[in-house]
Amino acid sequence: MHRPLLLNQVAGPLFRELAADLAHELGAVTLATGHARDFARALPEAVEVRAGPDYDRRSNVRRAWSWLRFFFFALGEVWRSDPASPLLIVSNPPFLPLVGWLAAFFRRQPYAILIYDFYPGLLERMGNISTNGWIAKLWRRFNRHTWLRARLLIAIGEHMAANVRRELPAGGPPVHVISNWVDTGFIRPLAKAENEFARRHRQQEVRTVLYAGNLGHTHDLDPLLNAAAAMRDRTDWKFLIVGEGARRETIARRVEQERLSNVTLLPFQPESELPQLLATGDVAVVTFLPGVEGYIVPSKTYYSLAAGSALLVLARHPNEVSDLVARAQCGVTIDPQNSAGIVEWLEHCGRDPELLQRCRRQARAAAEMYFGRTANTAAYAALFRKLSRDTR
Repeated sequence: MHRPLLLNQVAGPLFRELAADLAHELGAVTLATGHARDFARALPEAVEVRAGPDYDRRSNVRRAWSWLRFFFFALGEVWRSDPASPLLIVSNPPFLPLVGWLAAFFRRQPYAILIYDFYPGLLERMGNISTNGWIAKLWRRFNRHTWLRARLLIAIGEHMAANVRRELPAGGPPVHVISNWVDTGFIRPLAKAENEFARRHRQQEVRTVLYAGNLGHTHDLDPLLNAAAAMRDRTDWKFLIVGEGARRETIARRVEQERLSNVTLLPFQPESELPQLLATGDVAVVTFLPGVEGYIVPSKTYYSLAAGSALLVLARHPNEVSDLVARAQCGVTIDPQNSAGIVEWLEHCGRDPELLQRCRRQARAAAEMYFGRTANTAAYAALFRKLSRDTR
């Protein structure tokens, strides 16, 4: 088949694993992405990396400018590719699928859209734009046009897929659900006594509540900080927050002003530290701003499962992660406004360490059983083969 071209401005470990496995299954692929110099693990020779503009999150203006630069870079890469080469286009930057529409219109090039975050619904639920405003209407019109020319759409969760289908015009392409995954050989449980990261950050003698990820507007950490404030005098629990984003300075100010000595705030860590970082969490936190459930699925969920962390999900509405926790019995879902409930559950785990250990064992088992790398990347390979056959 013709060499697939993957377009993703921020190809994290998950997406690079997809590129590597597609190359193994299909022969060779091209990955057009930013941040190529940050790759900690080498990609196989069958993956040709085309380095483009990095994503710049330092301000809204810088973010938009970096999106625009990557859009034109991706457009150039597509026009240099074989028109028969299938494209996989990630929904971030939000207007990147326009590259696929242009390629299909002018070159009849097949493309699929991988929806990681569902816009404009996500921004509407956050209160950033009005549902009836011109931005939302224009965005939905854009989605309709780019979706209808796509050969297929891929959502990373059933709740997200249901939202996409509700807005997909009649006669649109099929919506496939392929969940994210984790390399359970790379991310695995590690005893704190053997964990250098835990030792370095004084987490070996305590139980650790870990939040690792984006500190942006879709992830409200106030309930977690409220719980930390209520537990400040306890010596058996500590809170570790690792990440960057729009709300990092706000979080740092609160930790300092309230003198939350039981909270450690760290920046994003090198990818090489990821296995030890995630294994430090006895409990891993996944949080949703109320209303955005069904519009995002945090991929870190599966990494936390593989590390053997119990999941503490802060969510109000039905969502993929809460469904998983209920099915695997590997944690708990608590309304984000119920900070007292967070404290109560953590204290219960402290009184009943076997409960916590059982959740952790079942988390690892769920990662191995349902979210392994091979099966899920093979599903992408099958879709690419179908795309290639349909163009003949």
